[in-house]
Amino acid sequence: MTLGEISRAATVVKGSRLVEGDVVFARIVSAGVGVVHSRVGMLLPGEEQPPSTRISMQLFVTVWRDDRWVVVALENARLLSLESMAALESLTVE
Repeated sequence: MTLGEISRAATVVKGSRLVEGDVVFARIVSAGVGVVHSRVGMLLPGEEQPPSTRISMQLFVTVWRDDRWVVVALENARLLSLESMAALESLTVE
């Protein structure tokens, strides 16, 4: 963890929890290598449903090592609705 991540975990997202996790797909792509695509929402204290702005997706790259799957790479990104994408694109300066 970076210093910024440690600070954020101790303040902004303290007491948060991950909910509504879902594996979109899991595939073995070659001998001993797999990928897992998942989605999850983040609840802050006092919330019952995660807002759409706090739904994210993850892509894990795994390898079979020592008789188990080990995550060797992870990408985590926010999911954006078509409406959010259109709003962001309208801000683009050409």
